Amino acid sequence: MEYIKVIIVGGGVAGLAAAKTLGRDVNYVLIEAQNYLGGRILTVDAAPDLTIDLGAQYVHGDKKNTVYDICDELNILLSDDEESDDDALIVTSEGKHCKSEILDKATDLWERTRNKAEEKYDDRTTLSPISFADIVPKEFQKRLLSSSSFSKDLIQPFIDYFMKLEMTETSCLSLSDLNLIEYLAYEDLEGEYENDLKNGGYRPFINYLKSFIPNDKRIRLNCEVIRVKFMEDDRKLLVEMNYLNQQCMKTIICDHIIWTTSLGYLKENFHMIFADEPKLIQQKQNSITNIGFGTVNKVIMIYKKKFWSRHINSIVLLHTKNDLSFEISDELRQQLQIERVDSDMFKEIVNMLFHYDVLPSTDIPVLICWFVGPTAIMIENLSEKLVGQVCHEVLCNYLNIVQEKYQPVRILKSEWHSNKYIRGSYSYSSIKSTKHDRRQLQASYAPDGIRRIVFAGEATHEHYYSTVNAALETGILAANKILSIIVTLGQTHVIAQASCRITKPKESRASEGHIRIHLDMSKIPLINLENWKHQEFVQELNGILEQNIRHSNCLDLESLCINSGELVWSIKIDLIVLNNCGNILDCANIATLCSLYHFRLPEVSVHGSEIRVYSSIERRARPLRILHFPINVLFAFFIDGHYTLIDPNSDEERLMDGFFSISMNQHKEICGIHMGGKLGLKKEQVELCKKLAFKKVLELTDRIRQVVTDYYKTIEPITHAQPSIIRIDNDEDEDDDSSSSSESEDPVLIKPEIPPSPIENNVSLLLMPDLDNLSLTDDVSTMIATNVDKLTSDLENDDEHDNE
Repeated sequence: MEYIKVIIVGGGVAGLAAAKTLGRDVNYVLIEAQNYLGGRILTVDAAPDLTIDLGAQYVHGDKKNTVYDICDELNILLSDDEESDDDALIVTSEGKHCKSEILDKATDLWERTRNKAEEKYDDRTTLSPISFADIVPKEFQKRLLSSSSFSKDLIQPFIDYFMKLEMTETSCLSLSDLNLIEYLAYEDLEGEYENDLKNGGYRPFINYLKSFIPNDKRIRLNCEVIRVKFMEDDRKLLVEMNYLNQQCMKTIICDHIIWTTSLGYLKENFHMIFADEPKLIQQKQNSITNIGFGTVNKVIMIYKKKFWSRHINSIVLLHTKNDLSFEISDELRQQLQIERVDSDMFKEIVNMLFHYDVLPSTDIPVLICWFVGPTAIMIENLSEKLVGQVCHEVLCNYLNIVQEKYQPVRILKSEWHSNKYIRGSYSYSSIKSTKHDRRQLQASYAPDGIRRIVFAGEATHEHYYSTVNAALETGILAANKILSIIVTLGQTHVIAQASCRITKPKESRASEGHIRIHLDMSKIPLINLENWKHQEFVQELNGILEQNIRHSNCLDLESLCINSGELVWSIKIDLIVLNNCGNILDCANIATLCSLYHFRLPEVSVHGSEIRVYSSIERRARPLRILHFPINVLFAFFIDGHYTLIDPNSDEERLMDGFFSISMNQHKEICGIHMGGKLGLKKEQVELCKKLAFKKVLELTDRIRQVVTDYYKTIEPITHAQPSIIRIDNDEDEDDDSSSSSESEDPVLIKPEIPPSPIENNVSLLLMPDLDNLSLTDDVSTMIATNVDKLTSDLENDDEHDNE
């Protein structure tokens, strides 16, 4: 049976971002059920020298935006000089042309109405949900009626136009299902709302992300995951997959899954795929049900010649007549009969035609029609020829031009709802959903205390959902969640996870931050320590680690100060022992140091009462100031101290008479000494252990530095986007045992300028294969006969050689 460390399910932007973040050294495979990468980004060749994005086509925002930065580096953004003039052609059912200023005025009133609603309902999060359709359209109507710019016959057409536009923006099934409070809390990406791409669309962007996948063996297209089960005894995930082209089933064993499929796919398949995991279903079923997922489809018409002015970038249709019927061509009438489209269906299509965009990235005349809601789903069952012809003839009828003279040479149509692996376009806040639903959808599944299944995708983003940027950020965050510092000594495995939060300093040390270490051994049986109480043993190990790391001042705590006497950073190292085959102390010690050395702290600025945490795109995150590396070396003694063993395994620990643990740094400074058992040691034995330990300290210090340095050389700075929501805790005494439970207290929240995710959840995790199987003695426990004179002489000779 095949074993893979990490399986990424879904080859869209989130999945590709996760693969890029994992890096080349992690053993992962990307699974995609379709025959292409990109997910809801699909760029097709529509004609010679013409590409069309059937899915996402805009870059939202141009500040503090990773997607924009990548596209800018790739030089695929359309500059202002290359774009057409920002003029709209507005025409009514009677063929009357309206000035573009009236649309600008209506847009301004619509925005004011939304802003007024936001002010009114901003603090009403505890009340019952409010439908967008119940509030905004009515208020908008009042504003239109009170304005002298709009005649009565334009009031309802403009209301209809902006309601359809809002449905297109959100992909909701109807505005009655759009949660007003949650929607108004949506945070637009900063800067230009919609940035167009050059001819080629998003294809270079997808190729850029794909280029970080080392080889095609890491990608498996046409492969659908049909079952996932966590095997408790093996502590692995069993993943069953259907290889669609080969028409066969295969099973893979893995440690982690990054799940990035669309919410629409989860709505239909979640219970079936995870039927063996009732706790996971219970964790997420409400979120999957509550969050909305709608469909927006495009109909693209490619012409040989323009029949609109060169300065026009969009055409707006205002339906000023209730009667939507018009004279259609014989060809269209015949096609309607062939596809059995009745008059009601025809009118529904015509009524949805409200906006045509001119594709600005090419000189080839291209118009894009937008369909949303039930109509978007309905047209998927009709041919491109029929739907395109309806779009064309309706437009010609409004513009009073002969439709035969300007026939489209090609018509394309997206069908996102019919795609069984996507089932729609993007998520929205339905009347049943809250922000908690998105947090719960993003939450990891950890059946054994370790994140086994991590979820990503635009729907899991709390703030920028429905955007490409949301997919990218959540993919990066998901990969970071499962990347770990894993240190292995023999068969002893320890994972280290570093996290940070903002808290208050101690009164006695107003300019110093905090560091805490928490050791978790609940996942392993202490077979070799049957005579020890579990809690006492863990507390003793935790105490030794605290002394070695915190009390040795290896971390410059003053560098963690944000504002003296008020705010400091608190660093926490969570250590999880996955397997115990002896010498947990040394393994946990090395894992802690690796995690601290790898971790990057975001930059912060304080202006009065406002605190801003910068993403690494704005300001590069900085490493912690590590002053030295206090590395622990454990010695076991046997037969009244006549034999000494470095790095004992579990059997040797059970038989040893006693142990001696020494923590040293590269400057030969002793940071801690601990002894256990009934054995007393001679001075010569202690000196021997000290010299042996120092050699290991130098070796491991260099190795830790090299591994982390090599890792950061392979990672693009853009993948280290740090979140900007931070938390201030009121607990001042971090030394108390109760401090570990302070996280359950109600925090003081700070609303940042850029808030992708809570910073304390973006733990500094990294799988470092070079440290895998890192042993103090290269996995060979070396028995050393205590011939003190001979060994001491050898070490003294080595010291003389080093001095020379």
